[in-house]
Amino acid sequence: MLSDVEQVCDRVVILNHGRIVAQGTVAEVVREAAAPRHGRVKIPPELLDQALQALAGTDVLAAANRGGQLGELELSMPAGLDLEAAATQAIGSLLEAGVPVLGFTLEGGRLSDAFLAVTENA
Repeated sequence: MLSDVEQVCDRVVILNHGRIVAQGTVAEVVREAAAPRHGRVKIPPELLDQALQALAGTDVLAAANRGGQLGELELSMPAGLDLEAAATQAIGSLLEAGVPVLGFTLEGGRLSDAFLAVTENA
């Protein structure tokens, strides 16, 4: 139901055991909760190892897409990283390593991720 809240509400409050643990706009709550963000990058399948090596030197965590399309990497931008800067760094590292980027999609944090982040240790 949190996906519905994202679409309908301007501001949200997350309560945990009767205490406010997060409040603000959906974007603010997600950012403050430092919810990780994910993306996918499509590359030529034969350059998978080269791409993983290039991304190893960045702040972005990369893994081959298991069960997904061949030549697709799953990216994870750990909490606290600037989303645009991390994506730019990852793409730049791939291009510098001679790995063409055939496609790139980025998914921002979701309210459900933020909810879990602010309530998991209570």
